[in-house]
Amino acid sequence: AGEERESDAYFVAGGENGKLDSNAKVQRFAVGALERIREVAENQGGSIPLTRSLQGLWDQQSSQSDLVILMTPNFLFADGREMLRSSAPEFQAIAKRWLIPDVGAVTLSATAGESDLYLELRQAASGGATPTTLLRTFRESIAKWPDWAEDFILRSVPDPSWRLLANRLPMMLRFVGEHTRSTIMEDAVVASTYLPTDAAAQVALGSLLAMNTAPGELVAQETTTKKALTVEEMLNRPMSISFTQESLQFAVDAVSDEFSQSLPAGSTMPKVRIIGGDLELSGITQNQQIRGFEKSDVPLRTVLTELVLGANPDRTATGPKDSKQSLVWVVHPAGKPPAETEILITTRAASAGKYELPAEFGE
Repeated sequence: AGEERESDAYFVAGGENGKLDSNAKVQRFAVGALERIREVAENQGGSIPLTRSLQGLWDQQSSQSDLVILMTPNFLFADGREMLRSSAPEFQAIAKRWLIPDVGAVTLSATAGESDLYLELRQAASGGATPTTLLRTFRESIAKWPDWAEDFILRSVPDPSWRLLANRLPMMLRFVGEHTRSTIMEDAVVASTYLPTDAAAQVALGSLLAMNTAPGELVAQETTTKKALTVEEMLNRPMSISFTQESLQFAVDAVSDEFSQSLPAGSTMPKVRIIGGDLELSGITQNQQIRGFEKSDVPLRTVLTELVLGANPDRTATGPKDSKQSLVWVVHPAGKPPAETEILITTRAASAGKYELPAEFGE
C-alpha cells in the first residue's frame, strides 16, 4: 500500500509470505482502497463469496471472454449511484425501470475478434419475477431503443462535434435490435449479438454521449402550418450521406433515416421497402454490399438510383437505363399522398407490367 491513506493498495496472488519470486508470472491481482484490499488479503485472494444468483451467472461465463462485468442491480442505485450520476445521468431512470425490482443479477461479457465483437447479456430473476417475465420485458425494451434515440434528438441539442453521430443513433440502435437474439437458458435470460468492431464502437460512443446529455429546451411549435411535401417534391429534395460499406438493407435504412431528419415539420417520407421475393427470383440477396458510397447535396432520387446501381450484381451495367441493371426503385402507387405511398426496391423484370419505372430507368 502507498504511504498516504488515500493511496491505492494492491494484493498480488501467489508466492510465499506475500513475496513473489522476481521471475514469477502474476496471474491474479487486485487493486483498490486499503480497507477493501485488506479484506481481500484476509481471504488470501480467494474467490469472493457471492449470492446464489450472482454465483449462478458467474459459473456460466466463458474463460475466453475478454471482459466480464458481474453486478447486482441494487449496486447502481446504492453504493454505485455516483457512477451513473456522473457518467450517464440520463440512463438512471431507464436502468431503474429495467432492473428494479425484477432483476437480481446481471452479467455483461465481451469477446473481440479481428473484425467483430460478440456481446452477451445474462439476467437472473429476483423475488417473485420469472425468467419468462424478464425475457418479455427485455424484448419490449429492445423494441423501444430507436424510439428513445429519436426522442433524444427531438428534446436535446447535441454538441456539433457529435451531432451527425446523434442523428444516426436511431438507425444504429435499430440495427443492434435486429441483430440481437434472446432466449432462456439455465433459468437465466440470455441475449447476444455480433457487431462489426467499428459499429460497436460508434453505438457505444453515441449511446454514452446521449445518456450524458441533459435535455434541452423544446422548440415552440410553429403557429403556422406548412404545406406537406408531395412525394415528387421529396424525390427532388437534396440530401447528403456517406458510408464506407453497408448491405443493401442497411443502406436503405440509412438513407431513409438521414433524409427524414431533414424534412420540414408536417412532412413524412414514404416507407422504403425492399421486395425480397422479387430479388430472389433474380438471384439477388438483400445482403448485396455497397462500398464507398458518398453523396453530397444531391436529390433523393439520385441517391436511390446510385444505391441500386451500387448493389447491382452485374457490374458491367453501364447505367440505370442498361438492361443489365436488374435492381430498380419505383414509387407505388403513383400519384398518391406520401402516407399512402411506398418506395419499393425491386427488379426490372418484376416491374414489367406491374410498376411504372422512373425516368432514370426508362428507354
